[in-house]
Amino acid sequence: MRLSAAIFLAVGLPLSVHAAECPAGMAEFKKGIALADTTPEKESTFRRAIELCPTLAEAHYALGVYFLRQGNRMTDAKSSLERAIALRDDVSFTLALAEVMVRSGDLQGAEETYRKLTKRDTAQGDALIGLSLVLEKQGKLDDAEETIRQVIQLESDRAVGYLNLGVILEKQGKLDDALVSYETALRKNMSDASMHVHLARVRSALGRLDEAEASARQATVLDEKNREGWLLLGTVLEKQRDYHQARAAFERAQALDGNDPAVTLNLAVTTFHDDDEEQALSLVKTALIRHPDYAPLHGVLGWMYLQRRELDLAKGALNRAVTLDGRNALAHNNLGVLYELQGEREQAQREFARAVELQPELGEAQANLKRVSE
Repeated sequence: MRLSAAIFLAVGLPLSVHAAECPAGMAEFKKGIALADTTPEKESTFRRAIELCPTLAEAHYALGVYFLRQGNRMTDAKSSLERAIALRDDVSFTLALAEVMVRSGDLQGAEETYRKLTKRDTAQGDALIGLSLVLEKQGKLDDAEETIRQVIQLESDRAVGYLNLGVILEKQGKLDDALVSYETALRKNMSDASMHVHLARVRSALGRLDEAEASARQATVLDEKNREGWLLLGTVLEKQRDYHQARAAFERAQALDGNDPAVTLNLAVTTFHDDDEEQALSLVKTALIRHPDYAPLHGVLGWMYLQRRELDLAKGALNRAVTLDGRNALAHNNLGVLYELQGEREQAQREFARAVELQPELGEAQANLKRVSE
């Protein structure tokens, strides 16, 4: 769950006076704009534009945005965007630089930049959206809510304002209000798969599982490569105990990102419930080869062994889980179950108590603790 921030495009920018004086550089610039971000030639094309016309601010900006979209070249992005700004004071350039600051972890710098931009009429809406993102990341949820509501007052038809408000309200635990905000955002942009993903998540949390399933399915129809949509669909179907279909949904999510251990964990649990225990164990063991220190995988492996009453193997896996992450409430609860099966009531009570301490809303741990304490 995250706020939506604008990714700024070089297309459509007002061109500097240098553009007309440098037709060869402009030709390369336009060629670079037309190339997809995944095309290796995009960077070299923008660089050629800059070599031909070093004062073409748009080319420096476009190169900076290209680096920004790569996700791991923030230093290069910052350098290119600062050069663009030095050549021309354009709000789009500064907005992009602020986003680089956010992604680089310089939240204070980003906040200061966005606050300055809010004083410029041509950038106010985008700057307020960016500022709300920074405030949310800083944990200042009330301030983030107030800021994004200003966006809605300024631009009531803009879906992203309602979307981001929904995210903030959801983080505040105001699920009914978040649902209303997401539904408003969806009415303004029915074709955005991410809107349906947000709706599915909140409807699921509110127990409206049929509606959540419909929203998740719509997200995958609109974008069959939407991993979050497939994950949510699997989660909702699992809650409905439709393990076979849930397994299929998680398999689609894994096909989109096979290196995410959390996806494999969901698939393995559902596969186990779908009466395919050996395949479920194989999925977890294979994932642990790639992610040996991912505590939830050890916890799930221990839970599977516990279900099979292979207690020694379960104990080893669960102890490994809590060694890697002492705050894993489920692993502590399952250790309590294991100790109770082995007749070690006192040790079981300690594990159940620890699970409740870590996650008070974990009903299973509460019931277990009450039982062994009587």
